[in-house]
Amino acid sequence: MRLARNGREVLQSVLSGEPLDLLILDLDLPDAGQMSILEEVQKRIPTVPVVVHTFLSEYLNHPPILSNVAFVEKEGTNIDSLKNVVLKVLRQSYPRRALPAS
Repeated sequence: MRLARNGREVLQSVLSGEPLDLLILDLDLPDAGQMSILEEVQKRIPTVPVVVHTFLSEYLNHPPILSNVAFVEKEGTNIDSLKNVVLKVLRQSYPRRALPAS
């Protein structure tokens, strides 16, 4: 697992050449346009599954680029929704891998 504090670190990590199974992305990162990070990731590594963890109302009217990502609404400090969506996306993206039961 790799963590990034801002948009620049996200891109450095994603473009480092190390394999990436999944990207969990908050589009409200410092130093990044909201959609620019997602667009760059999808341009460079179109096969990587992406989960966007954000306030959904801010992105409901955005372009079709968002149709290829899973969204999870930020809900205080509870991350159960995020964990469930991540597991679902991983199961869909990598059906032959052994993943923990729900």
